[in-house]
Amino acid sequence: MASAVDWHAIRGVQMILTMKVISLAVDMDSARSEEAENEEAKRRADAQKAEKEAAATAAAGQEQRPRKRNRKNRQGSTSELSRDNADESRTEER
Repeated sequence: MASAVDWHAIRGVQMILTMKVISLAVDMDSARSEEAENEEAKRRADAQKAEKEAAATAAAGQEQRPRKRNRKNRQGSTSELSRDNADESRTEER
């Protein structure tokens, strides 16, 4: 085995290396977490931007297009159209 003096020298180096490895692992984990948070924040910002653009496009579309009237309002009621068509078909038969 090793003498007490040699063991204390080895133990000191071993503790320093262990602390460095643990510190490196913590830093790498923290960097990975920050990267994931940044990606999530970017994704949310992109989604909000797309939502605003869609709302702006919809609002612009509503302003530019006039409202279409109901077919009933333009050409009379549906029952009147049916009667007109029935009258036309009777006239053609005669």
